Amino acid sequence: MENLKVPVDELGLALEKASTPNKTVIIAVVNKAYVEQGVDAEMTMFDLFLESFWLGEDTRPLLDHLLIIAVDQAAYERCLFKRLNCYKAGNRRC
Repeated sequence: MENLKVPVDELGLALEKASTPNKTVIIAVVNKAYVEQGVDAEMTMFDLFLESFWLGEDTRPLLDHLLIIAVDQAAYERCLFKRLNCYKAGNRRC
């Protein structure tokens, strides 16, 4: 019997992991500009965004249902560093 290779639907898996029981997901698209710290900045835009989940009223559990779509390697690595639900967008042609 031949071993058939079925392509893994990485986006589907990421969505499933981040979704609530009723299939709700918060999606944010992030690139290098959001994850790199400016010269005079204490935090990145990405850090500010994530901090709002910590500081908001009853918003911390929503982080478990946040899926970060990283459009470049820098954003993807930062997402992984933060231990979030991450998906690296590919350059697919339609």
